[in-house]
This record gives sequence, structure tokens and C-alpha cells, in this order.
Amino acid sequence: METLRKEFGWSMPAPAAARALTAWAALFGAVSFEVFGQYGRDTLTDPGAFFAHQVELLADLVGLPN
Repeated sequence: METLRKEFGWSMPAPAAARALTAWAALFGAVSFEVFGQYGRDTLTDPGAFFAHQVELLADLVGLPN
């Protein structure tokens, strides 16, 4: 994280940067799964609700209020 912080001029502490990068990667994956229909009917009955749950978890990870 220190290398990324220096390269991009981030002022946030390394642990916060790690949480933000993790959340961004997870959100990117969740959106990709939703857009490209990777959540099949055999795995999820309500993909929208699951996506909302994922977003709430990621918000908690980075410390955003619900």
C-alpha cells in the first residue's frame, strides 16, 4: 500500500487504502456479475437483493454509514 499511496499521492493511511482498494475490486466484480447475468436462477432467487447486500457489506468495510 505504501507504494500505491506514494505513486497516486494518496494521503489516507495504508489500512484505509487497502480497504478502499478491496471494496473497489469487490464492487467491480459484483457489478460485472450482475450486468453479465452470472448470478443464475439456480444460485440466487433475487440477484438485486443480493447485490444490495454486497454493497452494504462493502460500505461497512470502508466505514461508510448505512
